[in-house]
Order: sequence, then structure tokens, then C-alpha cells
Amino acid sequence: MCGATDDKLVVYTSEWPDDPTRHRILGISHFRAGNTRFAARHLEVVLMLLGRATTPGISLLLWLRIEFEASVVRLALMAAYKRLTARFAAIPKGGARADERVK
Repeated sequence: MCGATDDKLVVYTSEWPDDPTRHRILGISHFRAGNTRFAARHLEVVLMLLGRATTPGISLLLWLRIEFEASVVRLALMAAYKRLTARFAAIPKGGARADERVK
């Protein structure tokens, strides 16, 4: 973790693990702190929880709100995946960086 704020957010999220808003806040906090793997994990949880919220019989307005939030989370998740892909692409196929290889 990166500091006291993140620790408080983890506790804040663990109190209500089924709240997508809390996971979204924690995911974006991790992303901004550079913890991309944790960010992606929490943002994926948000999409899962939002998917559960769209049950048959909900109002059109509520459905639109859920879909809007999901689209914003998808954008953040795409940025996290892009950062992870760039990070893994920088690692040579042998698994070690070029300056760490034994000659």
C-alpha cells in the first residue's frame, strides 16, 4: 500500500464488500498511485457487482445509471490494462531485463 489514505480506503471497502462505489474509489486510488494490478482487480469487481445489480424489472432510469457507471469503470479498466500491457511488454522474453542477464 502507498500510505495511510490507502489503508483507510481498504478498511472502508472491506466494511461493505458488495458496494461497487467503494471498489471504484479504491480502484482509481490504486491506479493513481501506480498500483495497476490492484486497480484492475477492484475495477473488475465493480463490473461484476454492477452486472448483478441489473436484474429484470428495474426501472429504465436505474438501468441507465448502472450502465453509465459501468461505462466509466470500463474506461478506467482499459487504462489499467493498457498500463499493464506496456509494463509486461518491456520485459524481455527471457524474463529478466537486459541489464540483469548473466553474460
